[in-house]
Amino acid sequence: MRHARLLPLLALALPLVAQGAWEPPIFADSFEGPIFADCDPASVQAALDAVPDGGTVRIRAGSCDWDDALVTWGGGSGPGRKTRVTVRGAGTATDGSGTLIRRNVAMGNWYDYMITFQCGEGAMVELSDFRVVGNNQESDLDAGIGLYGRCRDFRVHDMVFEKFSNAGLTVRGPQQRGVIHDNSFLSNFKCVPGCWGYGVAVYGDGSDAWPPLQLGTAEAVFIEDNYFHDNRHGVAANYGSAYVVRHNLFVSTQRTRDYGQIDAHGPSRDGDGVRHPGSRSWEIYENEIHGDGASGNQYGDGIALRGGDGVIYNNTVKGYVPYAASLNDDDCSGSRPQPYQTTAAYIWSDHWDEDWEAIPGYDPDKVWIRCPDLLEEGSDWHLDQQPPGYQAFPYPHPLRP
Repeated sequence: MRHARLLPLLALALPLVAQGAWEPPIFADSFEGPIFADCDPASVQAALDAVPDGGTVRIRAGSCDWDDALVTWGGGSGPGRKTRVTVRGAGTATDGSGTLIRRNVAMGNWYDYMITFQCGEGAMVELSDFRVVGNNQESDLDAGIGLYGRCRDFRVHDMVFEKFSNAGLTVRGPQQRGVIHDNSFLSNFKCVPGCWGYGVAVYGDGSDAWPPLQLGTAEAVFIEDNYFHDNRHGVAANYGSAYVVRHNLFVSTQRTRDYGQIDAHGPSRDGDGVRHPGSRSWEIYENEIHGDGASGNQYGDGIALRGGDGVIYNNTVKGYVPYAASLNDDDCSGSRPQPYQTTAAYIWSDHWDEDWEAIPGYDPDKVWIRCPDLLEEGSDWHLDQQPPGYQAFPYPHPLRP
């Protein structure tokens, strides 16, 4: 699903950055032949345990309820650790010809993923062609798939993640690098009690280290050519994360309209009273963002960022989205500057479709600054200005065949 075809073809304002020494790895099924598994959790776990390093697990067509089962792959360190795996299903169709795994009971812990891939020191994971369905209960915290540790050059594509109250897909750990493309993220939502509900959640390792800003490089989680509908946040981030969101379609509904479709958490204070970092960086461009009028949606938050630095440009806004982006600071206390606050946000060339309607009280030519005491125009954020020397990373991502 190439949702970029839905967008106006806007010429990037800047040339693409060279790859340098980085060369994308080649993904292919193992020459030893794949290991086949039925879709029940015991069969999938047995196949993941048995597959040789670098091999492929093929999950047969079928629809399976997983109850509270937790399946894992990887882990460990040293010479015997697993470094690479591919998991493929039979497609995402719901008529019996595809592969569907479903969480059908309530879950109490946000970290209880249906499948967790432990990448350890730098494993490669490829996932494709199956549907992962949550229990559709807002009262718990069920989660789909987790990529944990230092996952490097991973791919997640041609899948569907739907009806989870935590997140459909979570990427969590230090120095995560890979691409999520051509997927659908549908109705991942929770706001009773507490508000969660993410299509994709990108988290760093949560340390207080604050690395130098790196834009336009391969060192990020790339989210491109996906479809997001009825998620509280289509993309959420925190704990030192770095992501690139481009060429996606985001649609908000009546119940999700008050929440940013593209989100980044900001600094926070724990019990020690000290500010700790939120998201590190974001690059958000060439997306289409609008509300679903059929659901009675009156307006919606589009790009709502509460921390981090980066660029926002060439996005198309349709329907009732009142601003190009809103910038905030989750803590929003004290005097400027504060540790880990936004200091380098650049916004330019976003535009409104012909069916956009003005909302009283908003100026569509401006960003909405929700913490003006900390975020100063011309110093911390810049409108209609590009960062010096910025070049976008090549699209489509070189990991894609």
